[in-house]
Amino acid sequence: MKIITANPLFEKEIQTKLKDWEAIPITLIDQKFYTKTDDFAMIASFTQLPDLIQFFNTYLQVTRTEKRPLLGKKYDRLKLLKEEDILYIEAIGRDVYAYTQTDGFLIQEKLYQLEEQPAFIRINKSTVVNFLKIVTILPLLNGKLLLALADGQELEVSRSYAKTFKHYLKTGGTL
Repeated sequence: MKIITANPLFEKEIQTKLKDWEAIPITLIDQKFYTKTDDFAMIASFTQLPDLIQFFNTYLQVTRTEKRPLLGKKYDRLKLLKEEDILYIEAIGRDVYAYTQTDGFLIQEKLYQLEEQPAFIRINKSTVVNFLKIVTILPLLNGKLLLALADGQELEVSRSYAKTFKHYLKTGGTL
């Protein structure tokens, strides 16, 4: 979480009070210090900090031991994406997209951050798949694997990631 305010001391206080949500990829901007940003942003009145904390408690009920939802963006709208709704995540250039059964969302996380989650495994240089959404696995002649996902889409596991993927299968989801 990034915080933009005119008062650096106040910024530290806000960071301390919102520490439980520090991993959420959003920029909080003090409404008195509005500035344009390309990040996912929320404009808030930092003088109403208790209300802001209540908002986070109500709508982002996440503790450090629970899975944190991803914040996805589509058509300038933000949506919290639950791990169980994501089929796979793909990097295209510098952008990273999370795909569900019906939509694709731009997210701020990098692939290496997401493959640390237990349900996700990297299958090639630009794709991480939700292991729980794989329906079938078909070995290909060239050492690759073909995965069919719950929505019928097919993804390839490259030769360089096939060994790690097979180990993941054998160990029940641990690397």
